[in-house]
Amino acid sequence: MYKIKILLVEDQDLLLDGLALSLGTNEEIEIVGKLKDIEEFFIFPQKNDIDILLSDVCTANNHNGLDYIEKIKKDNPKIKVIMMTSVMEMSFIDRAKNAGADSFVYKTIATKELIAVIKNVMQGYSTFPLSKREELPVLKELTDNELNIIRLFCQGNNRKEIASKLSFSEHTIKNHITLILEKTGFSSMSKFAIWLMQNGFIV
Repeated sequence: MYKIKILLVEDQDLLLDGLALSLGTNEEIEIVGKLKDIEEFFIFPQKNDIDILLSDVCTANNHNGLDYIEKIKKDNPKIKVIMMTSVMEMSFIDRAKNAGADSFVYKTIATKELIAVIKNVMQGYSTFPLSKREELPVLKELTDNELNIIRLFCQGNNRKEIASKLSFSEHTIKNHITLILEKTGFSSMSKFAIWLMQNGFIV
């Protein structure tokens, strides 16, 4: 019987070992390697034998797995890529889709369900949770620039710092914030940020 060969990427040892153990008990799956940094994929000696790369978004050395999907898929078109995360970041799902990932899961997924996703991916099917923009109409109205402003605000940046990081004038940021509040119905960015975090929408 052919076994699905999976390479795991997870920066936390306990989670990496637990994932390898739980998936490896399935007779149709073979764990061919365990990495902590997604950059190590490019020097992994058995990468030509891999069927699926199952990677956390946040890997060792502050490397974001989403930044590597496109290159991995371009250099290794036969490899399926499944991204996973425990962070409810509103842009992750869309970014994974756009980069060419085959599926996206949250780490809260049960092992049985994850195995089903893996088998479906091998058959050419994709699984993506609803992005936060699809879940809430208020977020669907926001532009990418507005989401970037919200993200930076939630990280503790003031208007001047946001303007500098996005290469906008402070006046432009002020206008964007006005539009954000009009679209969302909140009276201040602070209240909007608190609401986002209370509802698990970490931006």
